[in-house]
Amino acid sequence: MENEPNITPVATASPEPAAAPVSPSLVASSGVKSYLVMITLAFFALPTGLARAYRGEKIGWTRFWLYIGASLGSLIPFINIIAGLLYLVLIVWGIVDFFLVYRLRDDAEGKPLHATPRDQKWAGNLRILYIIGLALSAVIFVLALILSVTFYNNFNKVLNGDKTETSLFNSLDNSDTGAASSNSKATEVLVNYSKLEDGISRIEAESILGITSDDCSEYSIGDSKSETCTYGSYDDGYLITLSFDDDKLNSKSKYEY
Repeated sequence: MENEPNITPVATASPEPAAAPVSPSLVASSGVKSYLVMITLAFFALPTGLARAYRGEKIGWTRFWLYIGASLGSLIPFINIIAGLLYLVLIVWGIVDFFLVYRLRDDAEGKPLHATPRDQKWAGNLRILYIIGLALSAVIFVLALILSVTFYNNFNKVLNGDKTETSLFNSLDNSDTGAASSNSKATEVLVNYSKLEDGISRIEAESILGITSDDCSEYSIGDSKSETCTYGSYDDGYLITLSFDDDKLNSKSKYEY
């Protein structure tokens, strides 16, 4: 029997499995920035300018360091006034800038920002919350302003009322003091009135009464001169009339009120 040749079977290579397809949305290019991150920074870091800094703008870092300087300056007397004004400017700038940043879809180099439909939806929700927050802040500011003005006016009324009451009290007190002084003077004059005697001169009579009169009338008959003088008034509480003949008291009368 002839020897049959050995036939070695040739191994065939099995085909490699096909690579699973990779979704393009899961592939992130190097250096691509997120639109949602930028909007989130603009929403929560309002006056800092970090949204612009994240986008690659130098003005964003400038605003950030100004914000740090304003925060530190607010702790220093006198400088805190300038710091407060700067802080207010940064806040207004941040409010306006949020709406500007919301419209951007690329970074400072012109590269498109990474934004999925879900990111855009969340960015829209943040925009709605932002507008609601601004509206509520405006209402709160107006109410606070009204309350402040009302409180200031009421405080002034109370303060002026106290001054008026004090002035009225002092006026009444002075009036009472004046009335008491007037009554005391009237009593003294009436007591001295009883000391007047016929025959004394006008000067002596006024010295005894302790008062003088500018209300005198005189007339003459021949060589005789008669004079009548009135002292006091209704406000003084008494009215005294003295008559003199040739400068000698000859009659007197009084009325008390």
